[in-house]
Amino acid sequence: MQLIIISRAIACPTRLYLLGVLGPEGRSVSEAAASADVSISTASYHLHVLERAGLARMRRRGRSNIFRWGKDRWFLTCRPVTEGIEGAPVTRVARASR
Repeated sequence: MQLIIISRAIACPTRLYLLGVLGPEGRSVSEAAASADVSISTASYHLHVLERAGLARMRRRGRSNIFRWGKDRWFLTCRPVTEGIEGAPVTRVARASR
């Protein structure tokens, strides 16, 4: 069942990208949102989905929520975010037109 939960969590390109940019030290929601070129509320939603799947962990730092890799993170996140599955560069997530 855990494999299904993880698979569903990383099926979204935005979540997979956000997972890749978190790293072991973590990023705030606003930093992650800026990196993925999405709104803060969108990034927050996706980061909480990753947290529920065990791929990310959240901790409070002052008034900010800092997300970092969870102990169950997917092995591809160990590679730099500039590498894709086949070693190709990862592009920024395209914003949906409004």
